Amino acid sequence: MKFRTGLLALLGCTAALAAPAPIYFPAYYSATSAGPNSALTLYANINVASADVGKTGNLYVAAFLPGNQAFVLTASGWQPYDGKTVPPAQTNVLLGNNNVQVLNGTLDVSGLAGATIYAGYGTSQADLLSNYKYGAVFTIGTSAARKVTLQALTNQPPSDLAGGAFAFLMTDGSVIVQSANYYGEFFKLTPDINGSYVNGSWSQIASLPDAYQPSAYASAVLADGRLLIMGGEYNAAGASSTAPAFTLTNMGAVYDPKANTWTMIAAPDGFDHVGDSPGVVMPDGTFLLGDKLTQAMASFNPATMNWTTLNTSGKNDFFAEESLTLLPSGNVLTVDVRNVSNSELYIPSLQQWVSQGNTPLPLAAPDVDYGGNLSYPSGIVTQDVGAQTVGGISYAEQPSVNYLPPGEIGPAILMPDGTVFYSGANKYTPDNPRYMTTAHTAIYHPANSPTATGTWTAGPDFPGFDSGGDTSAALLTNGNVLLSSDFGNLYEYTGQGLELTGTNATQGGIFFLPLPNGQQLMIGSGTVYVYASAGAPQPSWAPTVTSVANTLARTGSYRLSGTQLNGLSQAVCFGDEYQNATNYPLVRITNKATGHVFYARTHDHSSMGVATGSATVSTYFDVPANAETGASTLVVVANGIASNPQNVTIQ
Repeated sequence: MKFRTGLLALLGCTAALAAPAPIYFPAYYSATSAGPNSALTLYANINVASADVGKTGNLYVAAFLPGNQAFVLTASGWQPYDGKTVPPAQTNVLLGNNNVQVLNGTLDVSGLAGATIYAGYGTSQADLLSNYKYGAVFTIGTSAARKVTLQALTNQPPSDLAGGAFAFLMTDGSVIVQSANYYGEFFKLTPDINGSYVNGSWSQIASLPDAYQPSAYASAVLADGRLLIMGGEYNAAGASSTAPAFTLTNMGAVYDPKANTWTMIAAPDGFDHVGDSPGVVMPDGTFLLGDKLTQAMASFNPATMNWTTLNTSGKNDFFAEESLTLLPSGNVLTVDVRNVSNSELYIPSLQQWVSQGNTPLPLAAPDVDYGGNLSYPSGIVTQDVGAQTVGGISYAEQPSVNYLPPGEIGPAILMPDGTVFYSGANKYTPDNPRYMTTAHTAIYHPANSPTATGTWTAGPDFPGFDSGGDTSAALLTNGNVLLSSDFGNLYEYTGQGLELTGTNATQGGIFFLPLPNGQQLMIGSGTVYVYASAGAPQPSWAPTVTSVANTLARTGSYRLSGTQLNGLSQAVCFGDEYQNATNYPLVRITNKATGHVFYARTHDHSSMGVATGSATVSTYFDVPANAETGASTLVVVANGIASNPQNVTIQ
């Protein structure tokens, strides 16, 4: 069936729609359009990597319709996609920039709500799909595009950082980023005097010991302001190593920003392989860790720097590839990856896991390759690591283990209304190329009683066979959830659907970090960006200050009390490993005369709970030595949302 003559009849759509204009990273895959939807002209712009310029290759264009009906553009016009072969639209010598006419103005697309056009290139279909040389370029929507601002940092990271592997928001407003070249190196991004991260500056901080160079680990900023990193799916032992070994290492370390030092810590008893385990800071400030390969759990006490193995029960399967979402009740939600569709709730008061039933549709995808076979039919064997002493901590021999990965799942975000948005991955099938199935989302509704069973409802499916497996999500200050995808797209979940707001050439690999000015830092694309979406938070979401001194001395430490100081959510999540939640208060001081901005380091929060409501909570803050004296305002910021300003005087 031809696209131009048969598509509207196939869908039976009649609604008139406007075409949004998503933002894009520096153009790899983009589009140029002209005219109304009733006579739309559309060109796909396909930029080719320098290594491929001059090769003979193919240009590909596909259209995914609501319900994930797919069509491909061929040299003879639009044809239905057969689920196996993607014919090229053109075969040419690949140029640096290539244009393909998608629509010539003769087709009325007013009725194609949600149709998404993808474009890409490759020397073959395998090159196109295996190397992810494609991206979304255009989506037909119901209204003008959401107003989104995307800015590249004026001062990009140092070359050693290479765009950054992962980022953490520290309680003094700075951002710590792990190097993507040398995993033991870390750099700090400090906002400029006006509070701008776009114009911020970089400096290198202390490095980890050479023997501990982790990638993909459990992690958290603690209530005392320090940073905990535990485990690592990979460990590049040696500062210059660029080929980390698959060890599921059980090393760990804590970073003290005041002393600029890392302190190695032992693993919990019995945790021979920590790897990319899930972790979460509990309301009492302890760090909860799940054993990747078993149902065991342990709790880290920051005050004593010791682990306690918990006597928990009821966990359905091991923790591999799962994430942990902290709820306002203090309970913790997870969706199983090995036991697909099952969800579970950890109730700390009972030290027990309780089933929350199945998600409406599967969210986890089994780990299989393009042919539908298990990628690792006999498992993958971790490297045997002998006994060693690192940073004064003795680590016993870490024996090799045969590990069969269960698959992937998407991130989960607690939203302001108390529900949890959960993103899913594709289910791979033997007969289709990777990602050629539908990825789902779901919404969890907690029960009124902390020990009762909640309910699930279906969320919107990803368009065009896109997927949220093993990707990032963050809560925006307007209440939407920002998602990155396996296709390299950016979406906002609005409570009604998924809106495409941008695309990039990295095919996933983006990590978000909520900044205290309401923007989202985006790490991992090579170039570092900040993302901001239109819309203001509701006043009830903001923290409030009920008690703070009116006169503050530089270098002085003060106690501040209020409500909702930690915000309504952990606010950011990856599919499993790499936790960098931001549910803790920051204090921002602005000088009235100059408008200059200073962040006071916060520490020793009375609670790390989320959505604490009217309960009074507190934190301590240290006024920086370089704060300007005189009349100023002070606000508490949680997840990018600021309280009403308090008038203070800095001495």
